[in-house]
Amino acid sequence: MRDSIDQIYESAAILVNQIILIILANTIMIKSLSIFASLLILFCFSVSCNGQDEKVNNGEVKTYYPDGSICNVSNYVNGKINGHSLSYFRNGKIQDDCTFKNGDFVGMQTWYFPNGQLNHEEYYDNNGKQQGVFKIWYSSGQLRQTGSTINGLIIGRSIQYYENGNIESIYIYNNSGKKDSTWVYYSDDKNIIRREVYKEDSLIRTLK
Repeated sequence: MRDSIDQIYESAAILVNQIILIILANTIMIKSLSIFASLLILFCFSVSCNGQDEKVNNGEVKTYYPDGSICNVSNYVNGKINGHSLSYFRNGKIQDDCTFKNGDFVGMQTWYFPNGQLNHEEYYDNNGKQQGVFKIWYSSGQLRQTGSTINGLIIGRSIQYYENGNIESIYIYNNSGKKDSTWVYYSDDKNIIRREVYKEDSLIRTLK
């Protein structure tokens, strides 16, 4: 039974990974990702952990799975999550390792797959905006995507990989976080599928 539940969580983690890639590819503000991740944590509580009072104003809150194993440990100040927060899969491995300030992400945030492999990681400044390099992995441990953000926007080049390690696509964003220059898409055997030329988020032309 536990194995089947863990498989559900692994599938959910993969789904989250796919949604993240869609968010990144469409240059939605990375802030949306933090909101989504927070909702995912609440979802974990609602479907898997024993019910506890969610209106905690101050102090440490621990939630548990029905079998008594730990699900999440978080701290609240004035009704908002603050400080270090750890969530766990049913198999005992860490699901996410995050830090909050008044309900917003701050510092390095890390998510994992049920097998212990990294899912993705990203960094947030003291104002809750994503900054610097982000990385996303496959559950196998192979790097899936990497890029850089400034004030919550992807800036510069972002590269996505197939699980065999070959490049799947190369995206380029201007200093305003908009699609720019030539985007290149590859097959998993390294052949170019197509090129797309962008300017200020507008597709100018497609080249085969």
